[in-house]
Amino acid sequence: MIRPSSERYLTNPDDVAANRSGTLTDGQRRKASQVNWGAGAVALLVGALIGGGLVVPFFIMFQEQNEPLALIIPALILLVVGVPVGLVILQNIVRLALTRQDLAAGEVQTADGQVAWRRRRYAAEWPGRPFWTNNSVSGLAPGPYRFYYLPRSGYVLSAEKLGGLTLAAGMMGGGETPGLTEVLGRVIGFGAGDLEANRDGRLGGGQAARMVAAAAGLGVLALVILGFCAFAAFNMTTENGGLSAIPLLFIGAIGLFGPLLVGWAALKIVLDLLGGRVQVIEGQVQRTYSSSGKSTTYYYQVGGKKFTVSLRAYHALVSGPTYRVYYTPRAERLVALEAKE
Repeated sequence: MIRPSSERYLTNPDDVAANRSGTLTDGQRRKASQVNWGAGAVALLVGALIGGGLVVPFFIMFQEQNEPLALIIPALILLVVGVPVGLVILQNIVRLALTRQDLAAGEVQTADGQVAWRRRRYAAEWPGRPFWTNNSVSGLAPGPYRFYYLPRSGYVLSAEKLGGLTLAAGMMGGGETPGLTEVLGRVIGFGAGDLEANRDGRLGGGQAARMVAAAAGLGVLALVILGFCAFAAFNMTTENGGLSAIPLLFIGAIGLFGPLLVGWAALKIVLDLLGGRVQVIEGQVQRTYSSSGKSTTYYYQVGGKKFTVSLRAYHALVSGPTYRVYYTPRAERLVALEAKE
């Protein structure tokens, strides 16, 4: 089942206009309450699980154990796991309490800052931001913004782009903020030189190197499948003194079709490398994901095509802008994309 991503849009003109005048909209009140109550409930649930799984057993051991040295390893596990989790739980509870106070007071504060990419997410940053703030934002391209937020909890209500404003380098402790295309290059794996080559319809050097590694990995996988099937057949033959038809057909199918499928994928990458060309499609890119059991696969979808991406790349894409998406013609492997200015 494929589901589109959901985002809390922070640039709604009605919300920005209300916040600019110092008031909150009803929708913002509901959303802030839902977000923080949800975080608080999760924190309490995790706390209960940690308490039941670590704290209670430790105190039972403490009461029953006569040898203090035997408690060292359980105590270390409790400290390493329990203390960080406990701090996160406390942070969420404090944030929930402060948000309730903010919503009761109905005050809105303003600060100029930036949206920056921080490892796996976009974050809103401004001077004096409370350290306990959940400053994760989505739907905002990196750059300078004016933020409207709740003063005690630091909850971001809305934001408006500050066109033409250049923040002083190092203002937020991270130097110059990279643009959207540069962030996408970091998480997908392409550089400025690769992008220049793609604009001319060519495969970049860095992209070619990553494709060589991908093809080699697929080749190793094909050999592993063959080796596993040979090993399984040998063991079954040795143990049973002969191999019956059904296991033989099953192992033979895996040993034949597995390497063929993997090899075909590797061959398409090799042909793309030999051709050295890329294709481009332009349009708005939608983030989607597909869940099957405990496994989740993330995609970029544009113009009838769907490209598998990592979780970091999924979070790095900002919906709204028009993108140029570059991909290889045979394997249809995503190699780069850039946001049109």
